[in-house]
Parts: sequence; C-alpha cells; structure tokens
Amino acid sequence: MRKKVRRGGGLGLLCATTLAVALALAACGSSSSSGGSGSSASGNGSSSNASGSPLLFGNVSEISGAAGTPEERNSVQAYFDQINASGGVDGHKLELTSCDDQSSPSVAANCLKSLSSNSKVLAIVGNSDETTESQYDMADIGTAMTTAENLTATNVFALAGDSESGSDAAADIKYAEQKGLKKPGIIDCPTPSGCVSTFQNIQKLVESQGMKLASASAPLTAVDMTPQVLALKNAGVNFIFMDEAPSGVIDAMKAAQAIGYHPYWTLLWSSFSSNVATQLPAGTANVLVPSAYNISSPAFSQYEATMNKYIGQGKWVLSALGLTGWTGAQMLVETLKAIHGPITRASILAAAHNLTFTSPLLPGPVDLSQPGAVKGMPSVRNWMWYLNTIQNGKFVQINGGNPVDSESVVKAAVG
Repeated sequence: MRKKVRRGGGLGLLCATTLAVALALAACGSSSSSGGSGSSASGNGSSSNASGSPLLFGNVSEISGAAGTPEERNSVQAYFDQINASGGVDGHKLELTSCDDQSSPSVAANCLKSLSSNSKVLAIVGNSDETTESQYDMADIGTAMTTAENLTATNVFALAGDSESGSDAAADIKYAEQKGLKKPGIIDCPTPSGCVSTFQNIQKLVESQGMKLASASAPLTAVDMTPQVLALKNAGVNFIFMDEAPSGVIDAMKAAQAIGYHPYWTLLWSSFSSNVATQLPAGTANVLVPSAYNISSPAFSQYEATMNKYIGQGKWVLSALGLTGWTGAQMLVETLKAIHGPITRASILAAAHNLTFTSPLLPGPVDLSQPGAVKGMPSVRNWMWYLNTIQNGKFVQINGGNPVDSESVVKAAVG
C-alpha cells in the first residue's frame, strides 16, 4: 500500500506498526528530547552498551506536506519520554531522530536510503507504510538492502500488517450487510498507484459478496464533491467507501447533505482521526470507522494522558497513525527487554523473531515470527477490527465492543 493510505483512505496497514531494523537517518532532523545525536553508538549498528549509554532509534513520518501526520512521531517520542522518566531500559535512555518524508514517496525513499547508511541507529519504530511501499516507487531500495552485507538491515516488522488485503474494508462490508445495505459505492483518488490498488481490492471484496461497486473518482485536491456524490446517488448507492484525504471525506459529506443525500458512510482505517471526527457537517449520521485499537480499554486513557503530559494538551491529534507509533514503541521496548547481552541490530532482530507482543489496545497477541506480506520482512496479519461511529465530534465504539473478524470475506476475495 502506498502513501495514499496516509492521506485518509486506504486499505492500509491494520495497526501498521513497524520496527525496521538497522536503518538510519543521516541528513534527517532529530526530534529526540535528549538530543538524538546517537554519539554513543558505534559502527556496524552496535551499541557500545556502556552503563547508561543512550540507544538511538529512527522514525520516518509525514511530519509536513499535504497529509502531514506528526502525531505518529510524537506518539513514539511520548512513549520514549515515559520510559526514560522511569530510568529507561536497563539503564539505557531511548533517543529518537526523525525524517520528514513531506508526504512524498520520493522523499520517503531518500529517507530510507539515508536510514540504511547510518550505523548509529539501531532500529526504526513507526509506520511500516514507507518500507512496504518498496514494491511501488522504492523497489530500487529493496534490491540494495537485500544485497547489503548485514542482512539484518532488510528486516521490517509490521504489527498486524494487512496492506495487501484490506480487511478494514471487509469489516465495513460485513457490518453494512448486517444493516441490509447492499448497494456499495466508492469515491476514490485515481492517480497514485496506492489509490488504484485500494479501489481494486475493495472491488474484489464487494464482488466476492455478490454485489457490484459503483465508483466516482476525485483528485486528492478536489474541494467540490458534488458531481461524485450526485453520480452515486443516481446509481442508488446506499453506503459509500471514502478513499480520500480527511478533507475529501468532509467535502463529500457536505456535498451529499446539500443535495439531500444521506448514505451510510463506511470510512477506512486511516480516517480514524480527530481531524475527521471534529469536522463532520452538523447532523451527519451513520458514519462507520474501523480501528485496530480498542478505544474503550484503560490503555487508551493512558495513551491520552501520556500525550497530554509529554506533547501537551491540545497540541496533538488523535489518529490511527498516532496509535500505530505508540504500539510500535511498546513493541520495541518489549523487544529490548528480551535481549540478554549487547544490544545490536542483529540482537534486536533475533529477539523480535521470538517475541509474541500483546497490548490491551489490540484485539489479540501478535506473533512476530510469522512471515509478512513483503518478502523477507516479518509481519503478522490481523483480521480483527473494532468498529466505531462518530457522535458529537468523538469516536464511540459500537458492535458491543466486539471486534469484527473479517478473515472469511478477505480470503474469499483475495486469498
């Protein structure tokens, strides 16, 4: 799945958290609260492991650009700050340095190139989107990385990475069918390959359930969605997938409301953002948003409290990508705690291969020893989604708080 998934739609990575081992950030800015210099790290990606020496990790995020999501990096930093406040991991403080891909796949590629050349960074923590895109605009990086002398440099850990199948959309479909909604449509962005892939996968999912998908395309820069929603209204569509940026989601809802059209809005995972929830047109109803995270768990309240403390109340945005960074940081810390001996790229990789990660935010454990969607990169597919609606600008968990298992729908469509 490509960068488009960050812009608001996408079948994208269910809890797409990653730990990309042995990539680094030369020429990228630091966001570490303690400097992020990594001066204590030695060559070949190994920590000096001196008593109290900091451990340096990296992050690639869309901090600026059309689809800027600094909350992902901020969530990783907040978790590091929380760990450091209690003494770090075995006396080692955690430092973070980040690279802004500016919502550009080519810039993301350059970030990864610099990551792979700097031996001071022990791992990458954050969203796996940048790396799993290698099958699109970063194939050259994949080749270079797999031929590297230190093969640990090629490994990416994607928590519940499900970019290939779109089980978030499948969960939407299952719920819509329960409501008797069987005339689906989609408003999608037609240009980036990720948008095309999203449309094709949703089409397969819909057809596997005996339905036909009506479609209307709109560029990510579109501001008037009236032609698109009118076309879907005339086609009798009663539930719409939105494969657009948050602004496009809001514009489509405004346009529909203006023409008296009230479909069921079935959004995709990356629309789980307060930028969407707080901007819905007044009176908008029937909005379904899947999430990999249990927002009713005590852990969700802990996340909010930590972000308020270390990032600042009112200075961060609740989003799926922020929670992705948070759970990625949790996974990294659990991996570090499992290492007995020197902390290196190789020892991090080995420890993660033996890790079964659990979090009260997730519907189940994640076994990192399982093969992933991208060749040579371990990940786990998670078919479970919590369903949420939006009420008064906030996400409210529905379906009795039970996650939807969409595996059967996905396997019937894409295997």
